[in-house]
Amino acid sequence: MERMDYVRICKCCKLRGFDKNKGVICSLTNDIANFQTNCDTYDEDRSIKKVQDQAIFEELVNKQESKGSTKKIIIGFIILIAGVVGTVAIPGRIFYGAIIIGGIQVVVGMIDSSK
Repeated sequence: MERMDYVRICKCCKLRGFDKNKGVICSLTNDIANFQTNCDTYDEDRSIKKVQDQAIFEELVNKQESKGSTKKIIIGFIILIAGVVGTVAIPGRIFYGAIIIGGIQVVVGMIDSSK
């Protein structure tokens, strides 16, 4: 495991401590964690664990929303460009629908990504 994996686990333990030079440590050993897969003395602090789980969940939701926003922007640009190209390529025809819908899609995607 990497140091951040240990920190994530130890931050949720009632036996956690802190050293200004080492960061999160075990209060039993006064050192950073060094267990392989499980800590035999781990005592979960449910209040901290709940907060950590909520933060992880919110991070995942934000990533999904960000992907959706990017997808909206890209699709909007494609529709918008298709409308402009169609308008230029075919004299006498203006593809208002594609231009307007594509533009709206881009704006909606940008608004979503700014949240």
